[in-house]
Amino acid sequence: MRKVFISSVVLLVSPTLFAAINNEAFTFIGFNTGQITYKEGGTLSSGVKFETSPTTTNIFNYSGGYTPIGDRFGFYINNISTLTSDQANEEWKASGTNGSASVNGTYQTDLASSKHQTLDMLGGYLLGGGHQVVFGASYTQSSIDRSGFNSGSALDAFNQTNLAPYVGTEGDVSSELGNGTPENTYEALENIYGADPNGKIRNFTETFTTFALQAGYKYDSLFKSRELGSRVQFGATIGLPMYYSVVNTSSPTLTFDSSFEGFDIGFNAGYGWRFTENVGLIATVNYFYRIRPELKQLLQTRAQAIESSKNVEYTDSSDDTVKTYADGVDLGRDRYASIPENELSYWNVGLSAYWNF
Repeated sequence: MRKVFISSVVLLVSPTLFAAINNEAFTFIGFNTGQITYKEGGTLSSGVKFETSPTTTNIFNYSGGYTPIGDRFGFYINNISTLTSDQANEEWKASGTNGSASVNGTYQTDLASSKHQTLDMLGGYLLGGGHQVVFGASYTQSSIDRSGFNSGSALDAFNQTNLAPYVGTEGDVSSELGNGTPENTYEALENIYGADPNGKIRNFTETFTTFALQAGYKYDSLFKSRELGSRVQFGATIGLPMYYSVVNTSSPTLTFDSSFEGFDIGFNAGYGWRFTENVGLIATVNYFYRIRPELKQLLQTRAQAIESSKNVEYTDSSDDTVKTYADGVDLGRDRYASIPENELSYWNVGLSAYWNF
């Protein structure tokens, strides 16, 4: 009796399971409108905290397709790219206290635009009933272009608070650079190391590149039935960066890279109509988020920083005269360039056309 029952279940389930698999190829192209938000922040060596978070409005292009292999396997090659970006007003805010100096406000402004592109190469395995697990790799590249730099209302307070720990320190490092150098003045420190958006920055582009492994889940009613009419799809993926690198055109000789740090997540959903066996339209919504850690590279050693700042002219506020800091300015430490911990996210909505000829 038990064997008969089990055999009956197998006979009922197996045909149903296999009948619910429609491993059908398709190609698509879509255009969506949405926003990209970039956020970075951190703490400078002086203890001053800073952050910025510009948001741009973009038009996205989605294109790609699915190719079946046998009854259950298949693969996707999909591309996402931004076609346009507006210029958003970006504000850099700082907060912190050093002795009697403190800052809390915007110290720098600029205009920011963003670009993003993704190439996904994913394999898929159909579980039945429209459900599918996916796995593979993705290549993403995002960039932030900044221009039109200007001073914020808190620029002076930012420089004073950030440079306060080094005012009055000795510039003495070694006999090679000269002993007994005079104390560092705030004017000299500000001229060489202070933020000066109007005088020191013109424009630069920061480009973030990632190669990541991905895994996830998808549902598409197309894989369940060949019937015309409504079509539903949704899914989610998570990615682990195998390699991550950043290039900043303000310091093109520096390289920033890491592996196995941070993560990516993505969500998508769509609802539409299959008009014929070969053509359909789907309204889609997409969301993507990624976070990356801080990366640092040595910019100048303490000795190099002193040497490079020798004979730099600055205006002494005590008597309003132009002076030269002949012995260089010593911050008492090596100088590092960094890519702060940063996040990038986007959402968009639009319409995609699907076909299979």
